[in-house]
Amino acid sequence: MFSSRPFVLSTAGILAFTVFDAQAQIVQTTNHPEGVNFEIGYEQVDPVDGKGGSGLSGPYTPVRGWPEPMQGGRMLADVPSVFIASPDRIIVGSRRTKDPWPVAYTWDARSIYKYLADDRTRIYRRPKPTHKITVYNRKGRMIEYWKQWDEMFPSIQFIRISPDDPEGHVYVTGRGKITKFTNDGAKLIYTIDPEDVPTTTDQATIFPEGMTFLPDGGFWTVSSERVIRFSANGEYVTEFGKRGSGPGELNGAHDLFFDRVGGRIYVADRNNHRIQVFDADGNYVDQWPNIVAPAVVRMTANRRFLWVADIFTAKFLKFDLNGRLHESWGTWGFAPGAITGGIHDFTTDSDGNLYIADHSNTIQKFRPRVDGDPAQLIGRLLPY
Repeated sequence: MFSSRPFVLSTAGILAFTVFDAQAQIVQTTNHPEGVNFEIGYEQVDPVDGKGGSGLSGPYTPVRGWPEPMQGGRMLADVPSVFIASPDRIIVGSRRTKDPWPVAYTWDARSIYKYLADDRTRIYRRPKPTHKITVYNRKGRMIEYWKQWDEMFPSIQFIRISPDDPEGHVYVTGRGKITKFTNDGAKLIYTIDPEDVPTTTDQATIFPEGMTFLPDGGFWTVSSERVIRFSANGEYVTEFGKRGSGPGELNGAHDLFFDRVGGRIYVADRNNHRIQVFDADGNYVDQWPNIVAPAVVRMTANRRFLWVADIFTAKFLKFDLNGRLHESWGTWGFAPGAITGGIHDFTTDSDGNLYIADHSNTIQKFRPRVDGDPAQLIGRLLPY
C-alpha cells in the first residue's frame, strides 16, 4: 500500500481528508459543518448478494492493479489511446508518466472545480515525458517500451493497426503528423507531415486524430474540419468536409469509423455535438444530434449498433444504425470504476474485457460483472 498524505481544504466548515493511492483503499473522514461525521470507503463499489453497489461502470467492474505499476510506483498519465493487437499484446499510447494518484477523492464540488481549472501539468506529481508507447500482456505486465520514439510524440492521439495488414504495422497519430512503424516499433516506415497535405481555407496544417482503414490498406483520418484519405503508401488521395455547423460541415471532428458492408462513414463531430453519417465517397447522409462531446465511434461485430464514447460526460452511448439511443452508462469522478478525465479511446478483448484510455488520467481495465446488464455490455467490436 502506498503511503498516505494529508489534504486539507478550508470551506464554510473545516474538512480534513486522508488520501491514499487510487490502487489502495480510500478512506476519508469529514468534519461536516453541521457536526455530522462521515467515514467513506471506496475500495468496493459493486453490489453484494444483489444489494447495494454504486453502478459506476455499468455492467463492468474495475480490475484493480492493472497494469502493474512501474518502478517507484509510477504510472502512465494522460493516456489517449489503447489498441489490442492480440490478447497478450496491448499497445498503449501515453503523453507522460506520474507518481500515483495526485487528486484527493472529495465530496466538495469547489475543490473539483479548482482541479478542472488547474493547468494539466500541475495536477501530476513529478510528470515525466516518458513511456509514450508501451506494450502490455493480458496480466498487465509491461513487455515492451518504445523508448527510442519518446521525443517524436509530444502529444499522441490514437494508435491503430489495419485489420488487412499481415505484418501488423502500427500507425500513430499526433499533433500534425501520422507515423507508421513496424509491429515491434523497431523501424519507422514513413511519416506524413503537414507539408504532405494540401492546405485549405479553413486549415493551414493538419491535426490527424482518428483513423479507419480501407481494404486496400489505405485509410481515412479526421483533422478537425476535414476527413482526409491516404493511400497505403501514405500519399494524399482526396478529402471532404469544411468548417461549419450545417449538414456535412465539421468542427473539431475527433474520430471516425468506416462500415465496409453498409458503405457508411460515421464521424464523431465533437464540437458540433453530433455523429454525422456519410457514404463511402464522403456525401452527407444523416446526423444524430445532441450528443455532448462524441470522441470515439466503434461498431459492434454484428453490425447492429454503434458505441460512442463521450469525452465530457464520461458515458458510453449505444445507438442503432438509425441513430436511436438504446443504452447509456458511465460516471465521471474519483472512485474505482469512475472516469477521471473522460473517455478518449476504448476497446474490448476476446474475453469481453473493456479497456479505457482515461484522458488526463491513466489506462483502466474492466471485466464484465456476472450480474451486469447484457444489453450494456460492449462486447466484440469490428476492427477499424
